[in-house]
Amino acid sequence: MQQSYDISIDAAVALADGYSPTRVFRTDAGLSVGLLAARTGLSIDRISHIEAGEPPRLDELRVIGRALAVPAHLLSDD
Repeated sequence: MQQSYDISIDAAVALADGYSPTRVFRTDAGLSVGLLAARTGLSIDRISHIEAGEPPRLDELRVIGRALAVPAHLLSDD
């Protein structure tokens, strides 16, 4: 059983509109792509590709989730 997680109304609307979960939670947290890259160890290009729709690997979901304090399963489009 998965735990519930509260998100802002703006984030919920953006997710419903089909925006990238990584982008939605990053912007909701007030972080730039560069700052998220620094916090995760991923490149700016890699984060940009994920936000543009390229599927992230599981390890990438985990580090992004930790950096954004969001459960990794919420970052997946699946």
